Amino acid sequence: MRRRDFSFALAGLGMAGSCSRESTRAADNGPKKLALLIGIDHYRNRDIPQLGGCRNDIEGLRSALIGSYGFRSEDIQMLPDEKATYGGILEAFNRHLLSKASPGDIVVFQYSGHGSRQPSATSASGQGETIVPYDSRNPKNLDITSEALSSMLSELAKRTKNITVILDSCHSGRMVGVVRGLNDIVAVREIGPPNDAALPPPFTPLTRRSLGQAPGGFQPLDDSYVLMASVLPSQLAKEYRSGGKSYGAMTFFLLREINAPRAKATYRNVMDLVALRVTEAVVDQTPQVVGPNADHYVFGIGSPPVVPYTLARRDGNIIRLPYCGAAHGIAEGTRYDVFADPPQPSVSAAAAVEVTRVNTLDSEAKVVSGKAPEIGYAVLRERGIKASPLAVWIDPSPKLNPARLALGKAPEFQILADRNAANLQVVPELNGMGVYTPDGLPMFDRKAPILDATGLVQELKRWANWFSMLGLDNVASDIRITLRLEPVKDRGPSPVRLPQLDRPEMVLKANSVYEPVVTNDTSQTLYMTLLGLSSDRSIGVIFPMKADANAAFEVKGRSERRLPAIRAVVPDCLDLSRDVLILFASTQPVGFFQFVQGGFCGGSRNFTNATLGTKGWVSSPGSWTSVRHVVEIRK
Repeated sequence: MRRRDFSFALAGLGMAGSCSRESTRAADNGPKKLALLIGIDHYRNRDIPQLGGCRNDIEGLRSALIGSYGFRSEDIQMLPDEKATYGGILEAFNRHLLSKASPGDIVVFQYSGHGSRQPSATSASGQGETIVPYDSRNPKNLDITSEALSSMLSELAKRTKNITVILDSCHSGRMVGVVRGLNDIVAVREIGPPNDAALPPPFTPLTRRSLGQAPGGFQPLDDSYVLMASVLPSQLAKEYRSGGKSYGAMTFFLLREINAPRAKATYRNVMDLVALRVTEAVVDQTPQVVGPNADHYVFGIGSPPVVPYTLARRDGNIIRLPYCGAAHGIAEGTRYDVFADPPQPSVSAAAAVEVTRVNTLDSEAKVVSGKAPEIGYAVLRERGIKASPLAVWIDPSPKLNPARLALGKAPEFQILADRNAANLQVVPELNGMGVYTPDGLPMFDRKAPILDATGLVQELKRWANWFSMLGLDNVASDIRITLRLEPVKDRGPSPVRLPQLDRPEMVLKANSVYEPVVTNDTSQTLYMTLLGLSSDRSIGVIFPMKADANAAFEVKGRSERRLPAIRAVVPDCLDLSRDVLILFASTQPVGFFQFVQGGFCGGSRNFTNATLGTKGWVSSPGSWTSVRHVVEIRK
């Protein structure tokens, strides 16, 4: 059946678009909605394995765009099979998208079919991804390379910033898997690399915006794109049969979700559900949504307030949290609010649940109140205290007695008599209270001190989350990884921030630029995430990309990878910042979106000191590990 490649290769592009189901129905004077849908089951070269669901993919998306998202049929062009030649794809891209798109218009580009890899001098892995037009390999190599497609989309981005890219194709290889619940065998056949070089990009290749590369070998672009990808780089995309018809597994579940009567869904909301469904139904396939516009409304414009969450699935009396485990710092007693629809600040939760069992990468919970939906969005409300509580020293001033009483009632905190043994110190300020490290570094905005005991408890709960992430450490792991920072002379335009802690290994000047270099010293492929913890108690995902917090980048065994350059930044309300870079690595993808939090300076950054988290927990040896790099950034 299907061997599709290339999907995750566009990770640096991302996928845009936006708007709720109601707002995506274009008014007469609204933005144009254009779509180019390419699906190739049968290739001119009959030695290429024929597929069975690519035309169904594009026909299904066409129906959804017209029926649910306000696209006009005349604004959707489909290129099935023999129409999807190399020349046909470029001509349709130019005529239907480039010549028609204007600022603010919404554009969808879909490809379903075979993909491949070929040698690439610009890829960190030495291999670049391609999509395979109908007439490629017959015998000439007419594959469209990642560089070529990037150049096409970059040209389109000059006309509109709302571009959605959907790729359902897979990595080369051969395997046989079972589609669960259908008892069907899915064979994924290999398409090897071509014997000759591909044609050059149709437009001027992109100018590098940093010295590293995004996942899949694509240069990081601006915020014009969001990408829905069917697989991770090392995985194979499969076909899925339902009702006697084949589809790409990702596309089948994507169509189900975007056709569901769900208001105000974002790409992340939809693709999280798609990924859960696909991983339950198909062996070894993990769909991803990547790009800074992952939190935009699907096929529309705009985005709601972002509320970090994870998914929860009801299984009888058990609530399963498939993406929360010891590797995330979760402990028994952790509580989540579960929402039936994507969570928003003004919406009440359907249920409250409490974690009762923690595994390495997943957990089980019980319902404490309310009724949990079959699949819901779980928002972290209170961490369990099986790991060490946050150690706090409080100044003996009578002014702080209410704060001391309030903290003493909260199980997340332990009040210490020795100020130097505490994680944080609370002292009186002229107009309230302040929080400091033991060596006197302020952990609050000095222009806006904490006013009362309630505010202090709320602030320290955020710090407890911060310290728990800081303490991620699997002492049983046999995985060996390294992280180092190399200075970059040419600063470039990359504005990505660093994180913070005490005992810095490096002292950096604000706005200096460094290139993170990661090494996998084991023989197996690892999935990595670079996290940033900053002195304004923010927690963020630095790489892969700023909004892809549930994505991960691959590092092959016994190899080194250079990441895009990052800029050292001090939060506006601080004079210096101690940041912690945490490189997390595991044998399967692990996301951290649910733990992202802003800082008290109003930005999105991070920080350090480690007595909390997963230290000493029993975890699967070799399944995950982390290393930290502490830096001090001075203005």
